[in-house]
Amino acid sequence: MTPEQRIAAAVRDAQLVLSAYVEPGFRDPERTINELFNVLDDYQLIEALEEFESGKESTDARH
Repeated sequence: MTPEQRIAAAVRDAQLVLSAYVEPGFRDPERTINELFNVLDDYQLIEALEEFESGKESTDARH
């Protein structure tokens, strides 16, 4: 999976967590935060973000 794909997947997963929270009915903010942590506090995601950002800086430096 490319860094861009991993980041996009995490954003999609986080959006699903948040969309479930805003649905009518019972809301559990603690569970929602825990689910967001499960999605976003991921070593592979952090590595993908770092790789993406370092590639972006290299591209920006050339312009």
